[in-house]
Amino acid sequence: MEIVKIIGIALTAVVIIIIIKQYKPEFAVYISLIASVLIMFLFMDKLAGVVSFITDFSEKISRK
Repeated sequence: MEIVKIIGIALTAVVIIIIIKQYKPEFAVYISLIASVLIMFLFMDKLAGVVSFITDFSEKISRK
């Protein structure tokens, strides 16, 4: 279900950017930055799990 949220945010941002870019191109940059930050926040918990796994794995390897 996470991928559906990410796709929804991305598609919504693209549609808004296409509409806004005709009138205020500088706002299109802000919208893309906001959408990118939102998507990164959705990835944070997944990335934390990966970093934790790599840290634990490297500690196990260094003990041997």
